[in-house]
Amino acid sequence: IVFSLEHNSDVEIRIFTLIGELVRTWKLPNLVRGVYTERVKWNGKNDRGKTVLNGVYLCQLKIKPNNGRPGNSYLLKIAYIK
Repeated sequence: IVFSLEHNSDVEIRIFTLIGELVRTWKLPNLVRGVYTERVKWNGKNDRGKTVLNGVYLCQLKIKPNNGRPGNSYLLKIAYIK
């Protein structure tokens, strides 16, 4: 999962099924500004370590800058195929 930060920020990434069930969560506090290409890799497993079914999932990226600026939230579709 690739993302870029304009400011030092706390980041939370969540993956959901299309019906809204939470599958996986990453909490990444105190990241410095920059581009992240290798920090978060989803291996198709849920938070309990079980492999999910093939299909389309929703990925929510929440960014909260540490300098008091307003945060942003992004939602995108991703596919998992084993």
